[in-house]
Amino acid sequence: MKKIITLFTTTIMIFSLVGCSSSKVERDPVLSKDLTSVLEAIYEKADLSEDDRQALEYYATTKLDDSNVENYLGSLEIEFSEGICSSPMMSSVPYELILLRLDENADVNAAKELIKENANPKKWICVEAEEVIVESIDNTLLFIMADESKSNAIKDAFLDLSEAK
Repeated sequence: MKKIITLFTTTIMIFSLVGCSSSKVERDPVLSKDLTSVLEAIYEKADLSEDDRQALEYYATTKLDDSNVENYLGSLEIEFSEGICSSPMMSSVPYELILLRLDENADVNAAKELIKENANPKKWICVEAEEVIVESIDNTLLFIMADESKSNAIKDAFLDLSEAK
């Protein structure tokens, strides 16, 4: 009888562990779209000041390629399948938001570390970004250099895309 109770208890514990670990998070469908759509979703969700929101009208979106990637990422070693940068066309405000889509088998953590190591928050003339943030959701990376309030609002909006929908 003790063996049956032990077996029954063990079986219940195994099923409860499997049941708790099998929850799958559904990502915001925008993450599977092109990076321009992801950028638009981030800006739409971000808790930005009215001045910052108005300034977005004067931001350009630049596609990253072999000719400019070193300027934006500080390295040629990061391999990606798609990349864009959003930054002011003309401004004395240090701001740069970069989205990268890495290949499916890429080492996301290694890419994040390489970006952090090569980030240059002093790349603008006479101004410096207060904050450098590198985050990821699956194989999509966010790299932002900006003032603290703006960078945190952007980071939070990006990370919100990973919450269950």
